[in-house]
Amino acid sequence: NLSEIYNEETYDLLTEKKEKLQIRFTDNIAVTPNLRVCKIESPNMALQLLAYARKNRITAATSANERSSRSHSVFRLNIIGKCVQTNESVNGMLSLVDLAGSERILSTGLEKIYLSFKSSFYKQKKNF
Repeated sequence: NLSEIYNEETYDLLTEKKEKLQIRFTDNIAVTPNLRVCKIESPNMALQLLAYARKNRITAATSANERSSRSHSVFRLNIIGKCVQTNESVNGMLSLVDLAGSERILSTGLEKIYLSFKSSFYKQKKNF
């Protein structure tokens, strides 16, 4: 799944509809009901989903970048491996996080916005 955190709200990047999603915690595991989950069967499919999600991110122009992301994005990939000889399987989760404001903050004039995002992200992060 691919999600976005913007102004302390969570959105699904794999849908065009900007609907706020709730994050719930069950046994210290973050669960986001109604977040679209896709079965990825090839590296090319993963790249296509990332490209689609990128179009749905919230962006704005800054003095350092014409199209700068104003949100954090989280790509969570559940990986399942299976041994064909023993039929045993193993599961793992890979999470990739793109933090907003990676350009030089002092040259953009967005110091207050960046600090707000940073604060919001760390509030969410400490619940994981």
